[in-house]
Amino acid sequence: MAAVVREEDIPDGAFIVNIDQTQVVYAMGPEGTWNQSGVKQVSVSGKEEKRAFTLVVGVSASGDVLPFQVIFAGKTKASCPSTDAPFYEQALEYGFQFTPSGISNNYWSNQQTMRLLIIHIIVPYFTKQRNCIGDTNRRCILQLDCWSVHRSEEFISWMRKNYPWIILQFVPGGCTPLFQPCDVAIQKPLKHEIQRRAQAHVVQDVMRQLKAGDPPKKVKPSRELGVLRNRSVEWIVRGYEAINDPKLVKKVR
Repeated sequence: MAAVVREEDIPDGAFIVNIDQTQVVYAMGPEGTWNQSGVKQVSVSGKEEKRAFTLVVGVSASGDVLPFQVIFAGKTKASCPSTDAPFYEQALEYGFQFTPSGISNNYWSNQQTMRLLIIHIIVPYFTKQRNCIGDTNRRCILQLDCWSVHRSEEFISWMRKNYPWIILQFVPGGCTPLFQPCDVAIQKPLKHEIQRRAQAHVVQDVMRQLKAGDPPKKVKPSRELGVLRNRSVEWIVRGYEAINDPKLVKKVR
């Protein structure tokens, strides 16, 4: 990395971006539960339903937090949160990209979603930085981990053909906790805030049912995918706000 910065005369941390994918589970509860003492088999409600989505987080070495890409399992926009979901407009103002994975029952990044990430988030950010210094030919660095999609010949070839001015730098295997900013310090406060907001919705569900007179044994938080998906917009908006602080991001370096 240092050699590339020197050889390419990278002028500022705004020309270096690190991205990282993280899984966000809709039902973020503890691994334990309460049951009668001595019972040999105890089920944890919702544990078998690992429904989730992928959040792609990006930060620059100058302290900027890039807009999130949010990937949901499914082939169409119907798999994404509704446009009338709470905080949806705020998410759009922050530049979030809600993206269907294009594959049923799979919400992880793939070749198509990575290309969309580059086109709609990475390139606009770098272009803005290049324009700020009046050098539209300045090369930039995108730091990624050694995940198979990132290291694939298909993705690397596509980048070389379409964006040869973006230099791909891969975090060495086994060095993610040491050399990847998003993984080292950004994901923890982000996921903490997401979990805090998700649990607040669970509390609201439970209290509403109790106040309505429902028996405690029948009280359950909402587990409808559509409801949780729409609620997730607030979670990630608040998570973004929690980490969108240059001082926090720069501490990682």
